Amino acid sequence: MGLDVYLNHKPTRKALAPAAKQYEALSTKIYNAAGKNYSDADREQLKAFAKEHGLSDYGSVPHVEINSALDPEHLFKVGYFRSSYNEGGINSIARKHGIPGLYEIFEPGDRYEFTPNWEKARKTALLAVEQWRNLQSQLQGFRTMSVDFNTFTSLSEYERTDSDCLKEFLTEWKRKEDDQVGFRAYENRNGYFNMDGLNVYGIFMTMQEGLLSKGKVPKAVLVYTDPEDPEGTDWLDRYIKAFEIVVETCDYVLATGEPKAYSLSWSS
Repeated sequence: MGLDVYLNHKPTRKALAPAAKQYEALSTKIYNAAGKNYSDADREQLKAFAKEHGLSDYGSVPHVEINSALDPEHLFKVGYFRSSYNEGGINSIARKHGIPGLYEIFEPGDRYEFTPNWEKARKTALLAVEQWRNLQSQLQGFRTMSVDFNTFTSLSEYERTDSDCLKEFLTEWKRKEDDQVGFRAYENRNGYFNMDGLNVYGIFMTMQEGLLSKGKVPKAVLVYTDPEDPEGTDWLDRYIKAFEIVVETCDYVLATGEPKAYSLSWSS
């Protein structure tokens, strides 16, 4: 789950809107007629209608989405950005280091679809790229991870000895050995786990606002490096490239000479 941002060409959306409604009506008609016997032939009929009318395979008006010239394989595209809600999401990392994220760059407010100030957004994105590069030179490969107090868990569940913690960890470790763990790094009600291991150099106790309680609750902040990326270049390069693609998207829109014809859909 996370934030998805799509680029739209408003005249195209307006022109294809009737076809999208026709697709929806045709889809409903086919579904109602076929019922449980809905077949591949029905799917192909819908797909053919969508292709004929310039819609996506599922009958929606297509967004602008182009592989970046900077990095065609990057998750970000010219016209598409995303940020997961977890601690590794690009907005979370940017916020942690005081760098403008997607919200600060495009300023959506409460709007689902809007036309940003593309010139202003480009300037803010360039500032973000500069700050990311400065951060890369400062961090020397170190990064942080928070271990938060679970406000949905009763305090009594935290009354565990060192031996209890080790037993719970070994239970998770056995699940990994038995291939019962799909993710290599994850959390559950027992704790936080990384089955590939981390190089931890410091642990700090800090405070954070509790979700369900008044006042603050404790959390731990780990300073670590990734054994597979000890210099920290790979993960920061991905973030830097992401914001460079945001700049590339602004350049794409501005180069058309009609920036007001382009909007963003903000899906979170």
